[in-house]
Parts: sequence; C-alpha cells; structure tokens
Amino acid sequence: MRRHGRVGLVDGGLVGRRSIAVMLNAVPTFDSLRARSLAPIAPCEGLRVVELAESLTASFSLRAETVERITGGLDDVDAIVVDAPEPYAGALSPLMSRTSQFLIVMEPTLLGAAGARAIVWDHLRSVQRARIVVVVQSRSHHYEEVKYRELERVLDVPIFAEIPPRADPLYAKTVATLADNLAGVA
Repeated sequence: MRRHGRVGLVDGGLVGRRSIAVMLNAVPTFDSLRARSLAPIAPCEGLRVVELAESLTASFSLRAETVERITGGLDDVDAIVVDAPEPYAGALSPLMSRTSQFLIVMEPTLLGAAGARAIVWDHLRSVQRARIVVVVQSRSHHYEEVKYRELERVLDVPIFAEIPPRADPLYAKTVATLADNLAGVA
C-alpha cells in the first residue's frame, strides 16, 4: 500500500502485546515519546505508526477523546490501517466511524467463521456490505472446516481473496497482489 501513497498504521490492540511496535522494532521509540509526554506517533519503515496503548493497564485509561487527538496526527496520510481486535473497544470508535473500508482476515474454520460473523452482524451491522472486504488466510491446503460458499452465505459478504499457507511458493506473490488490489479498493 505504501507504493500508492502515505500510509498510517494504528495498533488498536489494547491488551499490551505491542505487536506492531515489536514487529517494526519501534518499542524504544514509542517508550521515548511517552517519556517526553508526546503523542505515540512515529515514522517506521515508511509508515506513520501509532501505538494507542503500551500495556493493558494503559488501555483502561484510554478514552475516545484521546484516540481522536492522537489520530489527528495522521491527517497527512492517504490511508490509515487499523489493527483492531474483535470486539474492538469503544475507545476506538473515532477511528471506526471514519473508516471507509473494513478488512476482515479470517481462517476457514468454525471459530474463524463465528468471529467474522460477529464482526459483520454485530459490530458492522449498519455498514454497507460493499465496504466490507473478507480475506481468508489458510494454514493448510488440506484443512478447511467451512467452505467458501458457506462463508459468503453466513457473512453476506463475498470472499475478496485467499492467502495460501506461508509455506506455499505463491504466498509472497499472493500477498503482494492482495496489497495492490486493496490499494485499489480503498
């Protein structure tokens, strides 16, 4: 997506795993910003990254107004990707209310289907189905508890793409094509 413009990435996981900061090797950067009472927004690998909460304890004091103020620092980006768990916390509402496209990544399992259904039918019930994109991530070519037609019927949303298992030789190409296609959808 970075090839198509400036991208902001928001870590909306509020349990303190800091997965995006760890993945981008930015934990010291965010810790330094917080120590100086600055907004936790940092440039990392060509992205503008926001870490909303560095710990589970910090997430309890996170309010929608704080999220609004922090994400105001992303006004200069073309697209914002929010990594939000299901169900997302009410503090993330300012981000969710301005979202133009929702991407659900799921596994073709009963648990994956149940989680995706809860997102679509509970959290996104007032969202037009055309704004919801579903991507299926397979862990194995041989294991599929729920067929794609059944997923589409249960979710009332078409499957946008399938990502093969990481060991598949087409994995990297499929992910790159998916990123290009998502940039065209957003």
